[in-house]
Amino acid sequence: MGQRGAGNRVADGTGVTVNYATSWGVNLDLPKSTEDGQVTGGWMNVTAPGIITFTATADDYVTATDFVTMAFLYNAPSAITVTATPASVATGGETAIVSATVAGEQSGVASDGTVVTFTTDLGTVVPTTTVTTNGIATTTLTSGDVGGTATVTATTDHLSDTTKVEFTTVSFNVYLPLVLRNS
Repeated sequence: MGQRGAGNRVADGTGVTVNYATSWGVNLDLPKSTEDGQVTGGWMNVTAPGIITFTATADDYVTATDFVTMAFLYNAPSAITVTATPASVATGGETAIVSATVAGEQSGVASDGTVVTFTTDLGTVVPTTTVTTNGIATTTLTSGDVGGTATVTATTDHLSDTTKVEFTTVSFNVYLPLVLRNS
């Protein structure tokens, strides 16, 4: 920004609206003004990697757009721990909630929006890919008709962990009355 027409600077104090549109859904307009032909200061706190599109418009006649990939204040994953509740369900469509807690390299939890992928070797998980909120990503494990032990794996970045959920079959004993008949 800062240039008007054929190389002329925009006058100091010119009103500029800077729009921030991010790949994670934030859309924000901030009013600014120019100093020495530039717009500076007071941007936004970025907590997840992604693309930010900056569009600056000065007095409705000069527009400049730039795309920037940023990872400011991003707390990358350092460990992942997976748990399931309950640890045992019946076959036939019963469910367990599987949670992955993702720790961050800079202490605490990884940044919101960290992508976690879930897989299982028995039953199904939905969704298979989700993102963290406050360091936790969840999915639902649903049993099929086959009993056994489901191993659910959660993966983020280069990290993974597993948990196990038992799928128990339900057996029924059917008792029929014995009727004797004379022939």
